[in-house]
This record gives sequence, structure tokens and C-alpha cells, in this order.
Amino acid sequence: MPIGIITLHINHIFRFRFEILLFLLCLGLLSCRANDNFVSQTTNNIITFMPTGVDIELEKSSIIKSITVFDDKQIQISSTAFSGPPAKIEKVYFNWSSGKIYSFRFQTETQIYWQKETAPIKSQKGRLELGIPFLSPNSNFNKNQKTPVILLQKAQTQLSVQITNGTVASSTYHLKIKLPNGIPIIVNGRFTSPYQKWHNYYPIQIESTVPNGHIVANLQIKPTLKNEGRNWNTSQRIFFQTKTIDELQSSISIEEAHLPTSVSGDLLTHLQPNTLTLPGYLETLLPQKHIDDSFPVTFQTIYIRNNLSATIPILVSAMVQERNTKKPIIFLSPPSDVRSQKHQSFSVINLEPLTSNAVSLPLYVNPNLTPKPGNYQRKVQVQLWGVETIVDQALFPLKIILPNRLSFLVTVLATIWGILGLSYLIANWEQLIAKLSNKNLILISFFGAIIFGFVNLPSTFLISLSNFLLGPFSFLITAFFNEILYFTLLVALLTIVPQKGTIILVSSVRFLLNGILLGAMSPIILINLFVSVTGLEIGFWLAGKDLTSRLNCLILAILFGISDALSTWVDFQIGITFYRLFYADWYIWLMVGLGGFLYTFIGVLLGAQLGRHLQKVVN
Repeated sequence: MPIGIITLHINHIFRFRFEILLFLLCLGLLSCRANDNFVSQTTNNIITFMPTGVDIELEKSSIIKSITVFDDKQIQISSTAFSGPPAKIEKVYFNWSSGKIYSFRFQTETQIYWQKETAPIKSQKGRLELGIPFLSPNSNFNKNQKTPVILLQKAQTQLSVQITNGTVASSTYHLKIKLPNGIPIIVNGRFTSPYQKWHNYYPIQIESTVPNGHIVANLQIKPTLKNEGRNWNTSQRIFFQTKTIDELQSSISIEEAHLPTSVSGDLLTHLQPNTLTLPGYLETLLPQKHIDDSFPVTFQTIYIRNNLSATIPILVSAMVQERNTKKPIIFLSPPSDVRSQKHQSFSVINLEPLTSNAVSLPLYVNPNLTPKPGNYQRKVQVQLWGVETIVDQALFPLKIILPNRLSFLVTVLATIWGILGLSYLIANWEQLIAKLSNKNLILISFFGAIIFGFVNLPSTFLISLSNFLLGPFSFLITAFFNEILYFTLLVALLTIVPQKGTIILVSSVRFLLNGILLGAMSPIILINLFVSVTGLEIGFWLAGKDLTSRLNCLILAILFGISDALSTWVDFQIGITFYRLFYADWYIWLMVGLGGFLYTFIGVLLGAQLGRHLQKVVN
């Protein structure tokens, strides 16, 4: 019997009833939550809170079928479905509370996207936010800023400004931003609705003569109508320091780049590290497994250390390249609308002071460019915002795995062969039994029960212990029962009953006992059974029925060894196809050579000797 994935089958035996209970429990839990059979991603739609709900400005490429809103307790509070293409700005109506976080689920035909937004404070006053080079996710950043933001001397950066209107429907605003040794920025505008936002970027450059200072913004909002409220004034400031590139290069370092991770940076420990496994041929036939080159297949999370007691704006980029030629891998390049000219994915972040900062970068795959398996490397670079100078870079490995087409072909052929073998056995069952005498049938049934009792039962109970003691080399113990003892008893039976169909019948008895008493009955085991039995029957026919001859026994040992080695290899291919298992090549060939051929060879020789002694007793 092949032993490539025998561990998987035996474990299913003990876990069968437990899994049923667990399955029922999961059904009960799933009935309490939304049932989403889609891939979750994130999106960047612009969500603006209005008095009666939200206005959602959808991305241009979005073809949304429905929008669902959940509160901070994940209770659905609103839902909108679309019969056709949605408008550029869609309204979703619900009552919201100040300061609470709401989750928005955007559903397409094949995907689900999530986005979270915090509801603003319901106040007549609005809000002013500043950021370099972009706004901080923390809305109180300007008030809570305790460390300076680093700006490069004589280098241009950008100032991000956002004004959010209050509850006043119609108002005008006047914004004045004071820069050190520079002309102030003055902006005037008008709001026409509550909670309306205005956002803009302004290029700024700090001279080297200013080592530190503040950027101060003063805002005044006036209601258009006098009876709508009073004027409102606020101010925000950003504390900055200027540094040279040389002063910053020794303060920033790349620590690690984990892959694969989730978009939030959580390492996917159930997957191989530094490895990207693409869907196999069978999975690509399923709509939910089809690769869309416009969406990431996974993420890598890069950890960057900032040793300064100041916030540093940086640009992090990553690309996949050949290990020798250093050329970019085109089929792993991001789509043209989200990548740089160097086939890189990138992100701009503010490094928090005196800590390690994590940034997640997406990894894309274009299936139309024929992805190739192999070993590549990820090149991660960090540069300061506003300049092209690289302050640090590092290389990390990447292995691309494509499920072997050969395993799929072998599985298909083995499945077809199993179906044909089962059909033949059912159609010729009576003729097969009629050729054997009652004495031989009793012996075959007796040996089938003995094989079950001395092979299947011990290996079943010892497999957990052997896995604990030897791990992947547990077959050194289990193969004694599955190979040596099994073939010893099988060949002993063939010596006594050297007739066609003996192997099929004794294997059927063993299979039925194993399935009825231990529950180890599955289509995979049945396929392996017919592949193994076919090879053994052919080997027995080629070696000759007279096993009293030592030459015939030696030939039978070689043929049975080759047959069982082939069955073990087919067993591995079936496991790779159906169970998404991955094995090192050396491990497969070790199992095929040692567990498949050598142990079988020894078992056949022992069985021939045992059979000659038993034959004397029978005669």
C-alpha cells in the first residue's frame, strides 16, 4: 500500500466524528454572521458623512453591485443594491453617531472590498488638518504632535491641507498659512453643504538657514446667513527640523520584509515563508480562484527602523528581479496605473521616532504573461521624500511555486484507471470468485483479516506516536507494517494460492475491513488501491506463479518493488493535486526508493520463505 499520504488518511479516521461536531458548531456560528464566499480586499473610495448618511465617491474602476454598512458592533444598519452601473457619487442613508467607526462593504460579482471610516463630531464647527507630505490618519495629530517632522534642507516637499465644514450648510472660509522665510499661502473658498471637505497640496521648501520652526495655519469660517451661527476660528501648526541627507542615512535601516502577509501586516503562518504559491490548473477553473492582475495576490510587510527622535517622511519601494541579471520580473510587476516606471510598488509613510515601522506593499501577478516558477529576489529600497537618493536597500528571497501539471495529469489518469478498475471488478466479480475453490477463498479471506489486524491496526495506532518522535521520517516505523509485514503476508498467500485475482480479492477484503471498522474509506484510497493492485497483478504474472523457485522470487521482489515505488510516487502526485501538499524532491525520492522499493523488496523475500513453510502445512 502506498504510504505517501497515508498519514493524512489515518488522521481523518480519528478526527472524523470530531470534525462532524466542529462542522455543526461552525454552521451555528456562521448563521450569526454574514456569509461571504469572496476574497476580501481594501479600497479607497472617498466617504463624506452628511446629515442623513454618507456620500461615497466611488473609484473609477469600481463596478459595485451593492454597498452594506455595519456599525462598530458589526451589525448591519443599511444596504443599497444596484441593478446597473453605480453613479460616480452614491448616497447611502442611515443615522450615524459622532466618533463611531463604521465599516462599508463594497460587493462586486466576484470580490468584496472593505473600508472603515470614523464619523466626525456633530458640531457647528469644522476641522482643520495639516500634514507633511500627507495627512496623518490621526485626526488629532497637529494637537498631539510632540516630535518634529524632518525636512530636507534645500529639498522641496509638500504640505497637505484639509478643511472639513461643520453643520452650517452654507459658509465661506479664509485660510492663511505662514511659512518660515516665505510668502504666506492664502486660500478663500465656499462650502455649500454640511461636512463638506476641501483638500489641497502645496509645494514648500525650507532654506538651510532655518534649523527648526513651525508652519502655522489660521482658518476662519463665516456662515453665509447671519442667523445660522457665529464666525468660527481655529489654527494648527506643524513643528519641523531640517537635516541633510548625510545626517539621515545612518538613522534609517530596513530590518525585515515578511511575505506572505495580510494587508494589515499579519504574517500568514500557514503558508510557506518567502514563497508565493499560484493557483493550480484545477483552481483556475473556479471563478473565485482566477487571478486578476489589477488586485494583489498577497502582501509583503517591510519593517523599517527610525533611530531619530523625530518623524521622517520616506518613500518605500519594492520590486522583484532576477537573481543574476537583476532585471525586473515583468509578470510580477504591478499594473501600470499603480506602479512606477521601474516596475515597483511603492508607498509613502511617516516613520515614527525611535521605533520600527511596518508598511505593507502589494504583490501582483499577471497570468497573461505566463508566470514561471523559480527562485527570485525582492529588492526593497528606502528613499527620503522629495529626493532620489537611496538611504537604504536590502534583498530578500522569493520563491514562485506553480503546481506541477504532471501531478494533475497523473491524478487524472489514476482516477480514470480507478474508475475502470472498479467497473471491471463489479462486472466480473462472480467470474473472479468462481475460478477459486472454497478452500482458497477461505484462505484469501483469512489472510485479508490477518493483514488488516497485523498491518492496518498497528500502523493506525502508531502513526501519531511515530509522527511525534520522527516527524516527516515517521515512515521508518510505519513502513515496517505498511510495506515489509504487508508484503510478507501477501507473498506468503500468493505462494499458497498462486492464481489470478488473489491480490484483488485479498486487497478488497482489507479495504472493506479498513473502511467498516476504522472509517478509512474514501475515493482517494480507492484510487490508490486500484493503482497498486494493477501493478502487483502485472508483476505477479510476469514473475511466474511458481514462487518455490528462488529465481522467480527474486524477479517478483524486483517487480513488486518497482510497482510499489510507482504506486508511492502516484500517491504523492494525488496528494499534491487534491490536498495542495508540497514536498521536497529529495523527500519524494527517499520515500519512493526506501519506503516504496527497498522495504517491499525485503518483504517479498521474507514472504516467499514464509510461504514455502506454510505451503508444507497446507499440503
